Amino acid sequence: MILIILSSCLDLNINYITEIMDPLIIKYNENLNKYYTSIVNLKFILEVEKCCGYSEFVSIFKTNSMANLYSEVRNQFGNQTIKDLYVFNTETNQGLYLPNDANIIVSVFISQNSSFFKPIYPLPASVVYKIRFDDGHLHI
Repeated sequence: MILIILSSCLDLNINYITEIMDPLIIKYNENLNKYYTSIVNLKFILEVEKCCGYSEFVSIFKTNSMANLYSEVRNQFGNQTIKDLYVFNTETNQGLYLPNDANIIVSVFISQNSSFFKPIYPLPASVVYKIRFDDGHLHI
């Protein structure tokens, strides 16, 4: 009997909160969800890790070039010098430098080198690939 009462109170509280919530906040949350969905569908999410271990997410359209990827990383990290971007396959202990080439499409490069691009977070998280950012202080 107590569980039924608590459940009813909870339903009332949720309904009350929904009714009084600012319509602009509701719209904001809806648009934020749409934006995130579009990122996941249209872009790759990359965790870019510097040699010191600091990392941030960078997203790039799947149809952009590898040169655009370098530009996005440079912008995200405050126009720092990028010596190289690379990925590392922990199963084979091999590294692969990412070309700074305007003629290579990001999605094509990733699909052709899929052994280096494995999701780093478990489901249900979105697919995120790790790339490494060499600013000249460490080499693979």
